[in-house]
Amino acid sequence: MAAAIRNARKGTQDPSAPASKVIVSSGTGKLAKISTNARKTTRKCDVKEDDSDFGPVRGDLPEIEYAANREKMIRKKLHGTPLGDASPRDKDSKASCRPGFFGGRCSYTCSDCKNRGVCKPDKSGCICKAGYTGVLCHLTCPQGRFGKDCKGRCRCQGEEVCDHVTGTCYCPYGSKDSADRCRKGCPKGTYGLECNLKCPKSCPTGYCHGLHGFCLCPPGRTGKKCTKKCSSLHYGSNCQRKCRCLWNNTKSCHPQTGVCQCKTGWLGEYCQIPCSMDNPKDCMLQDGVSVIVCDEGFYGRHCDKPCDCVNAVSCDPLSGQCQCFPGWKGRRCDAGCEEGTFGEGCEGRCPCPKCDPVTGTCLVCPPGRRGTHCRESCTGGRFGPNCKHRCKCQNNAPCHPRNGTCICQKGFTGARCEHTCPSGWFGERCSSHCNCLNEGRCAPDTGKCKCPAGFAGKYCEQACPLGSFGMHCSERCECGNHPCHPITGRCLCPPGLTGQKCHLNCPPKRHGPNCAFRCKCRHGATCDPFSGRCSCPAPWTGAACTVESKPSQCLAYRYAIIKYSIRKS
Repeated sequence: MAAAIRNARKGTQDPSAPASKVIVSSGTGKLAKISTNARKTTRKCDVKEDDSDFGPVRGDLPEIEYAANREKMIRKKLHGTPLGDASPRDKDSKASCRPGFFGGRCSYTCSDCKNRGVCKPDKSGCICKAGYTGVLCHLTCPQGRFGKDCKGRCRCQGEEVCDHVTGTCYCPYGSKDSADRCRKGCPKGTYGLECNLKCPKSCPTGYCHGLHGFCLCPPGRTGKKCTKKCSSLHYGSNCQRKCRCLWNNTKSCHPQTGVCQCKTGWLGEYCQIPCSMDNPKDCMLQDGVSVIVCDEGFYGRHCDKPCDCVNAVSCDPLSGQCQCFPGWKGRRCDAGCEEGTFGEGCEGRCPCPKCDPVTGTCLVCPPGRRGTHCRESCTGGRFGPNCKHRCKCQNNAPCHPRNGTCICQKGFTGARCEHTCPSGWFGERCSSHCNCLNEGRCAPDTGKCKCPAGFAGKYCEQACPLGSFGMHCSERCECGNHPCHPITGRCLCPPGLTGQKCHLNCPPKRHGPNCAFRCKCRHGATCDPFSGRCSCPAPWTGAACTVESKPSQCLAYRYAIIKYSIRKS
């Protein structure tokens, strides 16, 4: 195969290859065959950029251009193109890694797994521990997620930080207030638990560590005043991150991003991949395995075997294994996904009873659920499968998201919550009995007694005390030292007094409380304004002075003597 490359550089072809084909070794972990049709075509291995935490490796990378009207290969520099990005004209080619290698550039092995990640049984990737993700388990879960495969959702509140492994919520240093609650970091220029300490004026960013107060330097800088550059082994803010480059193969580590700048003859995230010895300066990815890219529909070392696929993008150029479209599986990609599965290789699990075999979008959600993955509960007065039915409840009552049963507010009842509680009842479905006295009424939702005027107490069991009246006995009587009516507040005058404030004596011929009674005395008699008792003149007696009393014989004889004496004189 190396001979094929050398011959291609000299303008010759490998005699073992078909006349219309040039076989080259680009070392990306696949076999590649480039067709030489009558017009010029440009091919590059379809290897995707890896999702490293250092960012993409960029630089001067070659693209090989083949032309049928020329007998030589021209290497052309592509500045700033990510390693392995496919050309837009490379739609009809497909890449795969050889056994034991994985990643966007087929450059990783099981020994590259980070954070105690272990290799998959087929050595095709890393299985991450709880709290980590990424192709090499090199990334922590994004904020808000934790646990295995970062599937756990954090429940932290306010400014609390979620532990990416356990999901435990905690406050960062320097972020607790006096009430032991999390708060945002200190304002610019301050630090400490109370944010009452001043950062050093020399801090170029204006910020310092929330607890210890040392300057928080911009990426690539460190030191008390952030004047020192990072050493060759470190990068990032305050140079706290360690470069991961292989130093024997590396020129330098970028002090801000940590991206490795490789020496001539090396490439890769950490400068761990050697280039071809035939061309050490401008190299494609090399791992000692030849690469063939066959025309679409063919596979094999000489690309002479037709693919036998039905619903597939193409077949593997080495093994002929069909690479099925999402929603299909089987050797020929002629079997649809079983119910409950979807996606590439039907490896996805539907989040609902029935989903689209290609996208995994739920076709029918169970009662009470909706959304593309049936993760959302019914809202807005709807219920049932896919939340397609509208609730028919009244008085602002919601309905059960699954079956539509009305959930009445307190104080209402009925199938649609259309009735208020009858008198004497309250609560959920009007199931509780009121205990109010003295014609008090209870609130239909809480059962709290609403007392009539003149009464108070939890159950309206207390009459208003002397000197007060009205609703809740909240009004004060204005009758001097005399009581008032508990409902109206009208003064209740004692016998012998009347007036708005009981300040007047009873007029003649009136007596009793508030002078409410008329005297019954006759023949010029007077009555007591308090008791109404008559004071009768002689000779009248009786309760009303209506009985005339006759004088006795003794009195008559005496009267006669008096009259005789008067005449004689």
